[in-house]
Formats: sequence, C-alpha cells, structure tokens
Amino acid sequence: MIRIYTVFSVLHEIPLTDRQWLEKDSAGFRGAMERCPHCGAKGCLKDFGQYGRYLIELEAGEASVHPVEIKRYRCTSCRHTHALLFSCLVPYRSYTLRFILTVLYSCFGKQKTVEQISTDFGIAASRLYEWKKLFMKHKEVWLGVLKSLYRSETSFLSWPT
Repeated sequence: MIRIYTVFSVLHEIPLTDRQWLEKDSAGFRGAMERCPHCGAKGCLKDFGQYGRYLIELEAGEASVHPVEIKRYRCTSCRHTHALLFSCLVPYRSYTLRFILTVLYSCFGKQKTVEQISTDFGIAASRLYEWKKLFMKHKEVWLGVLKSLYRSETSFLSWPT
C-alpha cells in the first residue's frame, strides 16, 4: 500500500485553533534577533507598522472569518520591508492552511463530490481546483509545516531523514 496524504489525518488532532496557532507563532518572533530575508543582515529588522487582513478558519465545521493584524518590519541595512506571515497563513489568501487542507482532504479522499465540497465549505468549485493546483505545487512545504506543529521540537528533530 502506498500512502501519499497520510499527514491529513493529523489535521483534527492539532489542539490549537488557527488563531491560537497564529498567536503562538507570533509570541516567539523577535524581529531584532532575526535575519533579513532579503540581505541576510542579522538584528536589523525594526517594527514598521502593521496591516489588517482576514483569517478564515473552520470552527465546528463552518467557515469563520476573523480580522487579524499582520506586523511589518523594515531592515535598517537594505531598507526592504517584510510582512510577518506565520505557518497557518497562506500568502495572498485569507483561508488558513488547515482550512485549505481540510477541504483538499475531502477532495483527495474521495469522500465527497466537488459540488458537495463546495456547498459544505462555502467555496466555489473554481477555488477548489485552484487549491488543488496550489497544493501540488507546494505539497512538501505544507506537509512539513503540519509535521512541525504536530510534533514536539525534540521528537521532530529525532525523526529519521
């Protein structure tokens, strides 16, 4: 037997809501200690404001919309600005990673038809196909994010490579 999407099974076992996941990630970030993603300078990221966006997550099987603030940083070395996006957020999307993966699980698991999935999750069929294409392009990164969240740091590091 070949199991391709086994990590989907842990989606419902993660004890945090997506908003709690975002808060947990943001609590551990220290801009002054991080490297600039553009020039690599360490300790040069300074607060540069924030902007609002929406986080759409699943709560009790229903889509739930919440406003969140995204922090921005500016590198004092190269002057580039950077938005701080966390593991549960997908760049340029409002839906959280777990929401998207839950929808894809229904699709790949052949549990429901496209029409049923669209109705149940309140999304258009075209969005589902867009997510399938995006998933196939970024599968390794997304699955790694879930494995990282599900496992403790110690057990994650002790995984055989």
